[in-house]
Amino acid sequence: MGEPLRTVTAATLDPAVEVDRFNPIISQLTAMPRSARRVALEELVITEFKATLIMPDDEELPLDQSYFEFGFTSLRITEIKQRLERLLGCEMSTTQLFNNPTVNQFMDYLAEVIFPDLLGGSSY
Repeated sequence: MGEPLRTVTAATLDPAVEVDRFNPIISQLTAMPRSARRVALEELVITEFKATLIMPDDEELPLDQSYFEFGFTSLRITEIKQRLERLLGCEMSTTQLFNNPTVNQFMDYLAEVIFPDLLGGSSY
């Protein structure tokens, strides 16, 4: 997929969620075809989870397994949330991370609540 996504032009984002529309990652995602955006964002999220777990790049992170089964504590989940908020320029619900404790569920939350127009979410 080229260079890793790290840092998405302003898309029509959910006005109820404050998002930095000029954030470099949001600009990068917006420039991509809609079909590639979720995959790119998922790669970023997975990278953050794997970095916290100190997992090698070639090791697969199970996307449907609860992060608590990996040994994450509430403090570690909060740290990941804060890093993703800084990277993506938006605020996320800590409650959603705890109520939807898999990477797939978290990605659904991002697609449907945080970036619905950008990622094509619809019904969270």
